[in-house]
Amino acid sequence: MDWNFVKLYIAIQQEGTISDAAKVLNMSESTLFRHLTGYEKQFGKLFTRKNGSYFATELGEALLAPSLQIQSLLGDIERAVAAQGAPGPSRVRITAPTSFSYGYLPALIEKLKLDRPDIAVDLLVSNDTLCLNTRQADIAIRVTSTPPDNFIGNKVREISWGIYGGYGYLSKYGTPTSVDDLTQHRLIGGAGSLARGKAFSWLHKRLGAQIAINTDDFVAMFYLAENNHGLALLPDEFNQGNIKRLFTVDEIGTNSLWVLTHSDYRGVERVRAVARYLAEHLTES
Repeated sequence: MDWNFVKLYIAIQQEGTISDAAKVLNMSESTLFRHLTGYEKQFGKLFTRKNGSYFATELGEALLAPSLQIQSLLGDIERAVAAQGAPGPSRVRITAPTSFSYGYLPALIEKLKLDRPDIAVDLLVSNDTLCLNTRQADIAIRVTSTPPDNFIGNKVREISWGIYGGYGYLSKYGTPTSVDDLTQHRLIGGAGSLARGKAFSWLHKRLGAQIAINTDDFVAMFYLAENNHGLALLPDEFNQGNIKRLFTVDEIGTNSLWVLTHSDYRGVERVRAVARYLAEHLTES
């Protein structure tokens, strides 16, 4: 049994769909499905499919605990090697959601290069949870209320949710000032993993009849709003660019922005330095 099987199995088990697992593994859906079919021919049926989601069979459930143990052990080995350093420039891999990867990090990484030319940075763009345990990244920027266990870091700030609109839409249809006003407007809803989250579960339940178009990507939602397809429910890291923030949606509450590393990197200077830099500057953004 190879490590690629364990990675694929855990990704599908944790993400619940082929499309979300493919994003985590950075492969196409067709390639992932082909590999899964091959593994199931070899080992037996691992998942059943219902309404596009994948659920572990009895065999699949039995594999979860040992697979997570293998993942943890391999992560220990990779982190131990990384902690000793490697020849050449020090390299730090950051994973961040699209909103921060596109809107904030390019300028911050450029400033970091001026302060620390000895550190090279890789940026892994993902809204999914890339596992620091498997050395896919050294630092994770995440918007969450509950950071994973075994991670250390700083809670940078609270992030609220707001309703946003393109200027063309607002000039034509008016500017709502409350959730109740949204019953008279077109809205942009969430699809895929976004639809399963707290914010868009609330939106679809409260204002589903007003939703004109759905998307599974926040950046796409931003541009749909900018191009006047409807009003968008967005976290406030999108309070930038050519759309207008209208009001806060208090019913959803807030999430916290974290800069996280694995506890095993506690003594790795290059990782600590970049994490500290990011936490300080994202506080100010």
